[in-house]
Amino acid sequence: MSARRTTQTAALALLASLSTGCERSSSSFGDKSNAESTANGSGSPTTGNGSGGGSSTTSSASTGTADTTSSAQATSAGGAASTMGGTDSAGGSGGSANSGSGGTTGTGGGSSTGGTGGGSSASFDCNPAEGEVPELGLETIASNLDEPVYVVAPPGDSERLFVVQQGGEVLVVQGGTATMFLDLSSQVSRTDNERGMFALAFHPNYQSNGLFYLHYSASEGTHDLANGTTVLSEFSVSDDPNVADADSERVVLTEQQPNWNHNGGMIVFGPNDGFLYMGLGDGGGGGDPQGNGQNPNTLLGSILRLDVDTRDAGDYGIPSGNMPGGAPEVWDIGLRNPWRFSFDPCSGDLYIGDVGQNDYEEINVEPAGTGSRNYGWNVTEGLSCYSANMCETGGLTEPVIDYGRGEGQSVTGGYVYRGSAIPGLRGTYLYGDYQSNVVWAFEYVDGAAQNNREIEFDRSIQGPNGGIASFGQDNAGELYIVLRNGGEVVKIVPR
Repeated sequence: MSARRTTQTAALALLASLSTGCERSSSSFGDKSNAESTANGSGSPTTGNGSGGGSSTTSSASTGTADTTSSAQATSAGGAASTMGGTDSAGGSGGSANSGSGGTTGTGGGSSTGGTGGGSSASFDCNPAEGEVPELGLETIASNLDEPVYVVAPPGDSERLFVVQQGGEVLVVQGGTATMFLDLSSQVSRTDNERGMFALAFHPNYQSNGLFYLHYSASEGTHDLANGTTVLSEFSVSDDPNVADADSERVVLTEQQPNWNHNGGMIVFGPNDGFLYMGLGDGGGGGDPQGNGQNPNTLLGSILRLDVDTRDAGDYGIPSGNMPGGAPEVWDIGLRNPWRFSFDPCSGDLYIGDVGQNDYEEINVEPAGTGSRNYGWNVTEGLSCYSANMCETGGLTEPVIDYGRGEGQSVTGGYVYRGSAIPGLRGTYLYGDYQSNVVWAFEYVDGAAQNNREIEFDRSIQGPNGGIASFGQDNAGELYIVLRNGGEVVKIVPR
């Protein structure tokens, strides 16, 4: 064991203690056709005027409906203090399979999320929906954030949420306080709207190994890379469980980007196989001028599947079962800008939100473990041919949902609800649009999206305080929405 790992013993013990028992153990950015160079708040999901820099700010945070306030050292580079509302406890410890009741057992070992062993778990409810969906509300979890783009909970952790800010900061939100977990703003590029830090993925065995992964655009000279180069890096928690070890960075993968846009952004571990899935856009430029979407030999325009626990390909391993006949990392191709995607933790199905070009946004659903799909870009956009009245669609996988400019301009993929607070919503996939700030939902049944409808809440998220950059899911299966322009993370709750 290395010296650095030895110093983490106390922190990892505390990480494990944050997990509580549970009933069920279980393991876009994108520009528009006329906005390729937009640089204001009405453009793409990464559009905005702030660079994320500036000095730290300390203020107080209020907790839920309590009458008391506590001083929160809510440090946020370039932003105001963060405030956290009351959040329900989620998650749990123990468990040896990534299935809830009615779910699918993982194949990746003892970890509840299907990794290489370990004791993390989550209390996803895989039972069928029960009863009617009540009126839904939005409860503020964190506010006054600086361009938040993602929220995630560590495996088995019932007390904390982690918020990624586009400028390069990761905040930990716990007990009414938001503090800095990791500040990489000095090495994250924000020279253009669609660059920045995009997502965080905790290793399935985070409670025991303290490892997590970040997807970001490098600033000029970071790791001797050109400005805007995509970086996937591994980090470790420090001996303080609420502070990362900034010096622990291990670069896993880099990919030079030919343009500033269409960087993709999502990273997530598969619930059944424990491998890391990473989304990369087509390299930008409008219309995929380099033809990356239909080229399986490039990493661009694809979803990658990597084994971060082995090194047989240099800094990562290549799992068996990836797409044959192309780059060994590639799982799926034919994607323009897969900004947000997620797995249903019960079925293992993969839901992909792919941001469109001129006319259509799309949601794709991939049955668990299938892979090797070609989602059509730039032959098709949504269900239509992209640049011709007729096109060859043989061998392409059609989306289950597409929608046009009258409904939105930049799809944000979401999650299948697997919580217990809203039983009538179980098994329903929620997604939204960054520009229109509308949230929709459907059920995926027998290979098709059924009952696609708009979801309404007790408060509006329209206008300048919207900007649905992401959804999030905690270890109890409850869902969150990240409002980038409004600097807020909200939880979907029954009213």
